[in-house]
Amino acid sequence: TTPSSVEDVISFFNDDIDSQLLRTQIQVFATHFASDDDVSLRDCLSYLCQLSNDHCQLYSEVCTIARLLLVVPATNAVSERSFSTVRRIKSYLRTTMLQGRMNHLMFLNVHKDLLDNLCLKTTGNEFVCGSEHR
Repeated sequence: TTPSSVEDVISFFNDDIDSQLLRTQIQVFATHFASDDDVSLRDCLSYLCQLSNDHCQLYSEVCTIARLLLVVPATNAVSERSFSTVRRIKSYLRTTMLQGRMNHLMFLNVHKDLLDNLCLKTTGNEFVCGSEHR
């Protein structure tokens, strides 16, 4: 790794890591790959996966960065679909919708595959029987 790429990672994940500790851990971590000319991310992840829990604690910030890199989406298509869904749900006619209702509708939209298998009659009966006031 080059110093500028490390600084880019630190500035991007600044709120999630201890930057000084990460710098130190990367220096130690790099010694394991000093003899290799071409080290890939897969090589680094394989090495981290082979470590015991005690040794993982020595590279706590490096492991955190690895986890964060593994969950960063490769594209922004998912977020774009989410915004399109929000636009459909919260249309011009429903601009006064509160946040709680919006969250529930978004949750239902995301998990619509589960809703398709739901028996509405059973759900309605459970809802009515759930409270004496209904």
